Amino acid sequence: MTRILIALFLVAAFVADARAHGGEDHGEPEPAVAVGAAGQRAAFGQTGQFEVLVKLDPAKPDDLRVFVADWATNAPVGDATVSFEIQASPVVTVTAEPAGAPGIYHAIASVPPGEYPIIATVTAGERLDLVEIAPLDFAPAAPPAAAPHSHVEIPWKLIAIGAGGLVVLVGGAIRFARRRRAMRQVVPTAAILLAISMPLIARGHGGEDHGEVEKVEPAVRAGVTAMAKESQFLLGVLTRVADEREVSARIETVGRVVPRIDGHAQIAAAQPGRVLAPKGRALPFLGDRVKKGQILLVLEQTPGAGETGDLRSRGLEAKTAVAQAKARRDQAKREVERRRALAGVVSQKEIEQAELDLSLSVRDVELAEQQAKLFGGGGLQRITVTSPIDGVIAEAEVSLGEQVTADQKLYTIIEPSTLWVEADVFESDIARVEEAGTADIRLDGRPSAFPGRLFRLGQLVDPTTRTVKAIFAVDNASGAFRPGMFATVAIGAGKPRESLVAADAAVIEEGGRRFVFVHVTPEEFVRREVVLGERDGDDWAVSAGLEPGERTVTQGTYQLRTAR
Repeated sequence: MTRILIALFLVAAFVADARAHGGEDHGEPEPAVAVGAAGQRAAFGQTGQFEVLVKLDPAKPDDLRVFVADWATNAPVGDATVSFEIQASPVVTVTAEPAGAPGIYHAIASVPPGEYPIIATVTAGERLDLVEIAPLDFAPAAPPAAAPHSHVEIPWKLIAIGAGGLVVLVGGAIRFARRRRAMRQVVPTAAILLAISMPLIARGHGGEDHGEVEKVEPAVRAGVTAMAKESQFLLGVLTRVADEREVSARIETVGRVVPRIDGHAQIAAAQPGRVLAPKGRALPFLGDRVKKGQILLVLEQTPGAGETGDLRSRGLEAKTAVAQAKARRDQAKREVERRRALAGVVSQKEIEQAELDLSLSVRDVELAEQQAKLFGGGGLQRITVTSPIDGVIAEAEVSLGEQVTADQKLYTIIEPSTLWVEADVFESDIARVEEAGTADIRLDGRPSAFPGRLFRLGQLVDPTTRTVKAIFAVDNASGAFRPGMFATVAIGAGKPRESLVAADAAVIEEGGRRFVFVHVTPEEFVRREVVLGERDGDDWAVSAGLEPGERTVTQGTYQLRTAR
């Protein structure tokens, strides 16, 4: 009985070993090492003028992509001349050619495989600099790794023979046990032997791989946002160097843009009438510039029925007055001629009196004719409407042929080159406002502040708000200001002090905390929390979180936030 059980165990182990083929690979694995983004290798160098990044694909180690950016602003440097000295043995010199986009260049460098530092010479306009670039590995990509274990196969005929012997032995053992009436002992023993052989059978699939090897992605440092240089140039990611300068504390208030009193005119109709265009010109429209004295429109009088009868009556009276004046003129002319003919008989004084009467009668005729024109003698009355100032049409409330009433508003004209910003300041700040005399004025949607000059400071304190009106004059040559706009007025207060500053455009506010993105390497940015002090124009004083000389992102912060 013991020999039968041992034989059963050995056959089971043999079959298990025949099935075992652990460690082999059923597919071609991908390379387990990835260098840089998308398998690329990169090296960079930078100076106070330029930042130069060189990339290569290990599959084509002689094909270099070069990115040249202004170090301070991260703006791409186009139209530059870029040459390299690759410190191989011997030294290899190559020149990069523009690749079609600003700041991106291409070069072919045939060098022996190895890791070499590079010295770049960059010329852009009047700027020339040497940039030392960290060593770059020019070795070609390594071939795929071999399978760790060989595949051992056992002939299927040998497996079949072993399985058949196992069946024969088990059947013989059962018949023997029946004869000996020891079935209760064989079954547990057989179960134990099969259990012992199961680990050997289980080895048949231990350790092999039926799929692809998982790729190893390049590690990304915690707290770092990565963005390829190509994307930075495309999205316009710009930076500014944090530096120290004098900043002043500010009093901030809300102001409203208004036109100057001497640069603002409202024009209304002097009489009812129909709107006509000036001769040879169209009606001025919104945004048109006009000159002082320029004819804007013509109003043709259109009286009512009652007024028409009155005008006719007064017109007839005017015509009669014209005829009577002409008769008196003719009589005075004859009298002058008669007295001149009697010179020596009549005195010179009588002749001069007759000439005076003639001149007066001529003047009466002229006045009578003008009166006749006003009251029907010359047709419907027309008056011209002119601009009282140089400026721009801010409101145009008339159209050609429109019937307007007396005192109806026709145009609003403003002179926009200089406008006012009215702001309310507390009575406790009056002295500081007078001392400062200037303010930084900001408009929503405009990145930069505009300088304002204190023009007037009100003399009355509002009893409810305890404020006075301050008026600042602002140069509007850019056309950014429009009457009616709201603005933020920051008035200097206190003595300036030296402080590290960051641009307002670089500051991100989230949940009451403020952050900036710091440009640490050509393709890496660190999100840094900062503590800010007072705001001075377009800058914030920074008391913690930033060091002098660090570059903060001023344009493209949204793209970096979404790239996290």
